[in-house]
Amino acid sequence: MKQRFQSVLGVALWLALGTLSAAQEKEVRVFREGDKWVQETSGNLPAGRMLKLYSAMGGVQVRGDANASAVTYKVRKIVHRSSEDEAKREFATFNVGAGRKGEWAIVSGDWVGPRPRRSRMSVEYVVTMPKDTDQVRLETLGGPVGVYAVRGKAYAQTAGGGISADDIGESLHASTLGGNIEVGRVNGDVNLTTAGGNITIGNVGGKIVAVTSGGTVQVQKGGQSVRVETAGGSIGVKECGDLIATTAGGTIEVGDVNGWARLESAGGGIRLLSAKGLVRASTQGGGIKLARLTSGVRAETANGPIEAEFIAAKIGETHLATTTGDIVVYLPSDIAVTIQAAIELSNGHKIHSEFPGLRIVTEGSNFGPRQVFGEGSLNGGGAVMKVHTSNGNIYFKRTKSGR
Repeated sequence: MKQRFQSVLGVALWLALGTLSAAQEKEVRVFREGDKWVQETSGNLPAGRMLKLYSAMGGVQVRGDANASAVTYKVRKIVHRSSEDEAKREFATFNVGAGRKGEWAIVSGDWVGPRPRRSRMSVEYVVTMPKDTDQVRLETLGGPVGVYAVRGKAYAQTAGGGISADDIGESLHASTLGGNIEVGRVNGDVNLTTAGGNITIGNVGGKIVAVTSGGTVQVQKGGQSVRVETAGGSIGVKECGDLIATTAGGTIEVGDVNGWARLESAGGGIRLLSAKGLVRASTQGGGIKLARLTSGVRAETANGPIEAEFIAAKIGETHLATTTGDIVVYLPSDIAVTIQAAIELSNGHKIHSEFPGLRIVTEGSNFGPRQVFGEGSLNGGGAVMKVHTSNGNIYFKRTKSGR
């Protein structure tokens, strides 16, 4: 994947560097900084509606400025050499260009030839542009990327390093082959991918898609639907529209869902504070706790307790099941529901109900496990609620105000 990334970027760099108009007021200086030599190239060029930055390596920081009328840039090449002449020879192996191409303002950097095998040069880009730029595209083959204060769309890609973004007026697309992604405020949609790192998201007005091959995912607020996936780590979402949250190993903590939710963990507990639509929750190991439910629920765990609180008088079909653990169901007094409950292997376990309309019977011999069943229609009946545990108690309790 990295080779493909490098090939595509190399072609883009060649096209960009070969057709750019010259930048204005370019200044280059070389100086000593501690035990390092630094070549600093700075300049400016007329702003375009869009900005591109391509680099074969290096960290990138781009920021919009409401008072800026041009693009200003500063590129620092850093090497560890004993003399200035040696440093200059190494600086010459990496070329930096800047200029305009149509509506694009472009800053770019690439190796003059094949990258020297023993080169330990590092490169840093700092760019300031007008905040009302319509689109920003940033790509580097190695290094962190930051993009801030853009009125329009932002694209950020790195083959190795973290990505941070904030104050984006429209959509954000960001991907890294290894590093954390941190996002503040974005008004539009967000699409984030990291091959290994944590993802942290603040306030997003549009849809969110966030995928990591190994790390945690945290979302403060998604104005529309949210889909988060991790191959190994916990998930936390405080507020969103419809939600899909999937982890191969970790807990799922969810606040308020203003729609439906699908929550899946291969090994970890699941907790939900509220949902306005259908909820599906499943885990291979851990408890499930769902609160302030207004629709149907399907919750399953291979090992752990289940707690579900309903607050609506009418709900959809519901199925709660665990192999080992108690199940506690909170229901409002006016709920219209048909209950079918069962304990498969009762070793003293029972079905307890605060609702008189539930008929409870026990079957089986006095020796060994027995089966316990509870059936009944509350307030005339309604959608079917199936509750099943192989080894545990079942409780039907009245929802208390303020829970």
